Amino acid sequence: MINKIKNLIKRAIITNTGNDDGNFPVSQIQYFGKSGDAEMIWPYGFGALPPNGAVCLVFSVNGDESNRVAIATLPESRPKNLKPGECYMSNLTTGDIIIMREEGIEITSTKPITINAPSVIVNGNVQLGGSGGAPIARVGDSVLVGGTPGTITSGSLNQTAT
Repeated sequence: MINKIKNLIKRAIITNTGNDDGNFPVSQIQYFGKSGDAEMIWPYGFGALPPNGAVCLVFSVNGDESNRVAIATLPESRPKNLKPGECYMSNLTTGDIIIMREEGIEITSTKPITINAPSVIVNGNVQLGGSGGAPIARVGDSVLVGGTPGTITSGSLNQTAT
């Protein structure tokens, strides 16, 4: 009975990132010189397929050593020096990260960011290409071109800026 209690929770390493085609991803883990499969579980709304070498806490469901679930992390990949209450989501493979900071949400990506929505509404100032960029004129705005005043009468449906 004491061994069952001692083995309810243990630390393990993922040795073979597994299969992600079921309700829970299953990976091979190693702990105390033993190896076996464990289902990876996450809080509602989150999910991942942790890479080999990730550290995990393994729980033996109902004290059954063959019924394992694990929560994994890769501590060296997490952002450091978060303030109390700040949280993040990251992808070690791509280097992408979303940090919910005290000052606002910070998104870093090495690839294009895709938003699939019927429309996108931005309330507030928008800086394209970083701070200090050139002003952007909209259809209907008054402009001065070479000293001659005018009005923007048409524009592109696809806006780009650098």
